[in-house]
Amino acid sequence: MVGLEIENIMIRSPITMKPSIGVNGKFLRDRFVGISRYTREIISRFGENVHVHTPPRGARQIGSAIWEQFLLPLQARKNHLLWSPGNMGPLIIINQVVTIHDIVPIEHPEWFRTSATAYYRLLLPLLVRQVRKLITDSHYSKERIVKRLNVPGEKITVIPLGVGETFRPVSQDVISQLLAKLGVANSYLLTLGSFEPRKNLKRLFLAWKVICDKYPDFDLVVTGLPSASSRGTGFSEIPDRAQLIGYSADQDLPALYSGARAFVLPSLYEGFGLPPLEAMACGTPVIVSDTTSLPEVVGDAGMYCNPYDIDDMAQAMRRMIEDRDLRASLREKGLQRAKSFSWDHTAQEVWKVLSACLEELNG
Repeated sequence: MVGLEIENIMIRSPITMKPSIGVNGKFLRDRFVGISRYTREIISRFGENVHVHTPPRGARQIGSAIWEQFLLPLQARKNHLLWSPGNMGPLIIINQVVTIHDIVPIEHPEWFRTSATAYYRLLLPLLVRQVRKLITDSHYSKERIVKRLNVPGEKITVIPLGVGETFRPVSQDVISQLLAKLGVANSYLLTLGSFEPRKNLKRLFLAWKVICDKYPDFDLVVTGLPSASSRGTGFSEIPDRAQLIGYSADQDLPALYSGARAFVLPSLYEGFGLPPLEAMACGTPVIVSDTTSLPEVVGDAGMYCNPYDIDDMAQAMRRMIEDRDLRASLREKGLQRAKSFSWDHTAQEVWKVLSACLEELNG
């Protein structure tokens, strides 16, 4: 990965010992969540300028929460500043910057297990008031944090996510090899994400049932896994020619995106929306909800649907399947828009926030 130039990120400070930034690596052992990708992409560009702290192998949700609140402060006690990139951090550490990607458990507790909701609803309002700075991925998330958690807007910096260099159009040979391995024989629409109620698979499946008989040579391919913290998957029936292929490794995603006629994300709530950005970078036209943060990410480079309107969703998929000119136009717009998002830029902006906090600490 391309690193930042060292002169751009060195911290010049009269602190007597070398300034030290710790990173809360709670999610680094979890390959299934976008937070782990966010954390890896950024710390890979920080190099030796940070100290990464991770929980012991095998720690489950409750174990990692205990580690974060009680053991991480001991590990990070020599750090001048802690960066927690995954929505939560230890309450005891005030000299801390926290990235809050979204506040879904607070806004929609009905989508999550009671234990997960209680944890966030109890601790997050306390945490955001006492840490030095907050980072979030979108202006939508900032607005929700300000409103629901009563945080001053000037305490929050919006830093959009990036898209990796591996996400680009893939050759047909590579696509064919992957699809053969996965057992995907037909043309397909693709959706990706954890099987949470907010991903809206229930309505997507109902919309697919409306149109699938008209397109017997098309499948709806779903990649992802259930979320440990959510209340079920949001659906109870899988329609004909909807193919659930499970977790897809990062190295397979560019080919999976590139082979799709279109990518569909009818999510009810997103703090950013990384999958549609990755799909656009691969030259795949996207259909996304017209809600929350998704318009900030997609702009005029995608098609929008009402995520609560099954007929509207079905019509969007039907048009994307049939309209070659529309797909070609959105492909070019998507490729261009994706170029404005990079992990290098995200890392640089995060480092600016951390550096400013260190300077304030040095007073």
